[in-house]
Amino acid sequence: MNYQAVAQRGWPIGSGAVESACRQKQCRFKRPSQFWTTKGLRNLCALDEARRNHHWVDLWLKN
Repeated sequence: MNYQAVAQRGWPIGSGAVESACRQKQCRFKRPSQFWTTKGLRNLCALDEARRNHHWVDLWLKN
């Protein structure tokens, strides 16, 4: 990675934001004794993202 170019663009160099997002997802969907199918987890993630991005109504209006 070209750290100088990334820093000049004002983008974060560290991985802390990505690691934090991964931890939040794991805490939400990987509780003890919880197991999800791939399709079920994909659907739960779509619901979670729609809620977080205030697209809840849009999610239900699309077919």
